Amino acid sequence: MSDFYTDTIVRDPRFRSTDLVSDPLLLEPVMRASVMSLIADAHGQGVEFMIFETYRSQERQLQLFNQGKSQLKNVGVHHFGLACDIVKNKNGRPSWDGDFSLLGKLGKKYGLIWGGDWGTPGVHHSFLDLDHVQRCAVGDQPGLFALTWYPDENYNPYTGLPEALVSFSTKTTKQLIADKVPEKKTLKKKAAKKAPVQKAQKNKRVKAATKKIQKPVKKKAAKAPTALVIKKKAKEKQVKKQKPTASKKKIVKKKSGKKK
Repeated sequence: MSDFYTDTIVRDPRFRSTDLVSDPLLLEPVMRASVMSLIADAHGQGVEFMIFETYRSQERQLQLFNQGKSQLKNVGVHHFGLACDIVKNKNGRPSWDGDFSLLGKLGKKYGLIWGGDWGTPGVHHSFLDLDHVQRCAVGDQPGLFALTWYPDENYNPYTGLPEALVSFSTKTTKQLIADKVPEKKTLKKKAAKKAPVQKAQKNKRVKAATKKIQKPVKKKAAKAPTALVIKKKAKEKQVKKQKPTASKKKIVKKKSGKKK
C-alpha cells in the first residue's frame, strides 16, 4: 500500500533543501484540505491567515537549530507533510503579532493538533509553537519518525491510532531516502579510500616546501666566511702593509744613496 511520504515527498527535488518551503502540494492530501478549510473559515471571521511553511528537511531543521531559530535539532512532523505553520497575513507579508487562539480553535475543528496546547489543553507544556498545526498526535510521533506507520484518510489525531492504517513500505522508503542521503558507512568507505592518496599528496607538498626553505639557507651558508677566515685575511693585509716588496726596497736604497 502506498503512502504520501514515500510516493511524493521522498521523490521531490526539495527533499534535502535548506530553503523555506511553503508549497501546500507537499502537505498530505487530508492535511492540505484541512489547512485550506481553516484559512477560509478564518477569512469568513475577518482574520487573514497564510501558509508560512509546509515541508521541512532535516538539513533545514539543523540549520535553524544552529542559528538559534529552533529548539529542535531533529526535524519533526513537518518532514512528513503532516504539519504546517500558519501565520497572519499583513498586506501579503507574514506576521506573528497578536493572539493565535483562533488558530487553535479552528485547528481542532478541522482535526488538527495546535502547537499552543498539543491536543491536551489541560496539561502544562514547556514548549509551545503557536503558529503550528499538525495531523499527528504527539503520542503517535515516535512510530511516524521510525517509519513504522503513516496516517490514512480516516486517522484522527484526537482519538489515536485506529486499527486500519497505511503502513510504510519501509524497504522502499528507506531505499529511496538512502539514494538521496548516502549512508554513513558508504561515506566512511569513500573517505578511507581517499585518505592514502591525500596523505601522499600532503607528504609531497611538505617535502617540496621543505626543499624551498632549505635551499636559500645552504647558499647563504656557503657564501658567508667564518670568523677564522676573516681574522686570517686581516692578518695577511697587516703583514703586506708592514713588509715592503723587493721593488719597493730598491727604490728606498736608491733614494738613500742620492742623499749621501
